Amino acid sequence: VPGGWALYDNGSRTTPVFAPGTTSPVSGLQLYTFTTTVPTAAGAHSVQVAAVTGGVSGGEGAKSAPFVLTVALPATVGSQPVKLSGQ
Repeated sequence: VPGGWALYDNGSRTTPVFAPGTTSPVSGLQLYTFTTTVPTAAGAHSVQVAAVTGGVSGGEGAKSAPFVLTVALPATVGSQPVKLSGQ
């Protein structure tokens, strides 16, 4: 069973699924990408990652140093005015 990564947002753990991409022309290493949903709560989020090993033991390594992701949600757009008349 292959390993992977754990992604922590303010302590809440998710397991992103990585997809293989192209090979880096600089390093020759395989590049991987993943998609995640931006947190729905505005403000600062402390984000960390940890390596997860595969196999029967399925352990998890130490978390990375946290980095801050600041989420700014768009202002709510008001509804369209109705029942207007002009003169």
